[in-house]
Amino acid sequence: MSSEPVRIMVVDDEPAVRRSLNVGLSGNGFVVEEAGTGEEALIFLRRNPVDLVLLDINMPGMSGVDACRRIRALLPSVGILMITVQDSEESKIEALEAGADDYITKPFHLRELVARLRAVARRTKAEAPPVVHILRAGDVEIDLERRTLRKAGEPVHVSPTEFNLLAYLMERRNVPVAHSKILQAVWGPEYGGELEYLRTYVRTLRRKIEDNPSQPQYLVTEPWLGYRFQDPAPAIIPTETRGPSMTKPEVRALIEEIGIIPSIRVSSTEDAIFAANEISAAGIPIVELTMIVPGALEVIADLVRNNPDVIIGAGELTDSKTARRCLDAGAKFITGPGLDLGSVEFSTTEGVVVIPGALTPTEVMRAWKSGCDFVKIYPCSRVGGPQYIRALKAPYPRIPLIASGGVNQETAGDFILAGATALGIGTALIPHESIQLRQPRRIRELARRFVAIVKEARAQLPPRQEAAR
Repeated sequence: MSSEPVRIMVVDDEPAVRRSLNVGLSGNGFVVEEAGTGEEALIFLRRNPVDLVLLDINMPGMSGVDACRRIRALLPSVGILMITVQDSEESKIEALEAGADDYITKPFHLRELVARLRAVARRTKAEAPPVVHILRAGDVEIDLERRTLRKAGEPVHVSPTEFNLLAYLMERRNVPVAHSKILQAVWGPEYGGELEYLRTYVRTLRRKIEDNPSQPQYLVTEPWLGYRFQDPAPAIIPTETRGPSMTKPEVRALIEEIGIIPSIRVSSTEDAIFAANEISAAGIPIVELTMIVPGALEVIADLVRNNPDVIIGAGELTDSKTARRCLDAGAKFITGPGLDLGSVEFSTTEGVVVIPGALTPTEVMRAWKSGCDFVKIYPCSRVGGPQYIRALKAPYPRIPLIASGGVNQETAGDFILAGATALGIGTALIPHESIQLRQPRRIRELARRFVAIVKEARAQLPPRQEAAR
C-alpha cells in the first residue's frame, strides 16, 4: 500500500457527527475534509479530488443516494462508502445501485469503519487503470479517454456498455476472468448470475471486432469460467507468482477485522476462482485452499494471479516442505498441524501469517511461543465447542484463537462470544453443490449471513474484550 495518507471526504448534515468522525479518522491516519450537504461536497470535489467519500444516506436536500450517483459520475475511480440505516435492506441495495463500493450500518464501531474504508481504498487503488489512454491488440484499438473504438483503423460504433466491457477485458488481456467478476465490474456489484445477459453483449462485440465471429480470435470463451481477451502478440508470463502486495501486519489485521476464513476443497482453477469471486463480492476477501486435493499448488498460483484483491491461504498443511511451496506459489497465510516454524523461513517481508493447529492447552502455548500469528483450534466439535474456547481464553486471554470444525450458523456467534478472534468455516459457508452447480447467490447469501453473525456477536462483547480482540 502507498505510504501517502488517504484523503477522505465526510458528508453528513449533522456537525457533531462530522466532528466525531473527523477526530476518529484523523487519529487513524486519514486526511479528512468535511461537507454538510451533497451539493457542498460536489462543489468541493470538482476542484479537490479525494481518495474516499464517506456519505450518509439520509440527508435533507440532495439525498445521499443522489449525491452518490453524481459523485460517481464526477469521479469514477473514487471509493464511496455509504452509511445506511440498520436492518434496512432497501437502503443497502439503493446505495450499491447508486454506485457505492460498500456500506456500513448504524450503529457501528470506529474500528469496523476504519477497516471498511481501508478495504475500499485497497480495492480502488488495485483496480485503478494504468496511466495509458490507448489500448491496442492486433488491429483493435480503443481510446479510454475519448471512448472510441477502431478496427484496422476504421471507427466502430459501440454502446457505452459494450465499450466498458471491451475495455475491462482488454486491460486484463490474456487473463481468464470469471463471469461474475465481469458482471460486477461492468454492470455493478448487484450482478453476478446473469450469464445470458453477458453472452448477448459478447456476441454483439464479436460481430464488431472479429473477422470471423464464430471463431473468435480476441474475445475467447473460457469454458465454465468466463471470457479472456486474447492478444495476438506473444505474452510474457512471469515465472514466479507472488500474492497481493500486503504486508504481514496488514494480512493479520484483515483476518482479525473480517473474523472469517472460508475454507474450500476444490481441485480445479475454475471452481476455486468462482468460489473466491463470490465470497469476496459478499465482503470476505479471504480464501483458504486446503492442500489435500490434487493440483492444489497450481490452483493457488492461478487464484493469486486471477484474484489480486483476495488474500489466498493454504490449509491443512502437514509438512514444512509443502508449506514452502505454498509460499512460493503466492499464499499469504498458511495453516495446519504440521507446521514447524523452526524449519521454514517465514520472513516478515513475505507478509506470511502462520496459523499452526493445536488442541490441548499445552499445544496452544507451545504454538504461541514459537512465534505464530494465530492458533487454530481444530476440530472444536471434538472438545466441547464454544465452551472449550472460553476455557482456553481464561488462562491465555492475549492469544488470538481461530475456531474451526463444528462452526455453523447456529454456533458461529457463540464462538465469537466465547473469545474466538476468527472462525474457520468450510462447507457451512461454501457448500460443494453450490460450487458445482454455479450458485453464486447461495454462496453470497451464506457469506453475508456469517458476516452479520460475527458483527452482531462482536457488538455484544464488553468494550474491554472487543478492544483486546
